[in-house]
Amino acid sequence: MKPIFFALIAAAALSGCSIHSQQRLATVRAAGVHYETVEHLSDNTPLTPSDLIDLNRRGISDSVAIRHLDRVGLDYEARKEDIDRLRSAKVSDRVREAFVRASDRYVYWRSYAPPAFYAAPFPWYEPYGFGFGVRYTTIHQRRCR
Repeated sequence: MKPIFFALIAAAALSGCSIHSQQRLATVRAAGVHYETVEHLSDNTPLTPSDLIDLNRRGISDSVAIRHLDRVGLDYEARKEDIDRLRSAKVSDRVREAFVRASDRYVYWRSYAPPAFYAAPFPWYEPYGFGFGVRYTTIHQRRCR
C-alpha cells in the first residue's frame, strides 16, 4: 500500500501543471500560430496583446486565451493602448474582459495583498538577525488551479 501511495505522490509532483492538453497545443501549432505564442501557451507564461491578436487572427477558439488568462494571468498592468489595440484587431469582448480581469488581479497582488509571514522553527535563533522568529514576505507566484 505504501509503495503505491508514494508512487502516486511522486508522479503528481513530477508531472507539473499543464493548462492546455498536448492535443490542444498541436491544434494551435497546426493553425499556424507564431512560435513565441505557442511557447507562452506550453510554458504557462503570461500572454501579451500580440499573442492574443495572433490567436484571434488564426481562428483559435476564445476559450484557449480565456483559460490561459484566468489561470496564468498577466505580469504587468494593462494600459488603455493595449485594450484599444485588442479592440482594433477585433478580439472578442470575452477575451478583452479576461485580459482586464487578469490585469486587475496582477495589480491587486502587487499593491494590496496582505503580507504573508514565515514563522521560524526555532524562535530563539534567527539566522538573519533578531527577528523573534517571524519573517515577513510578499506572495506573488503563479500556481495551478
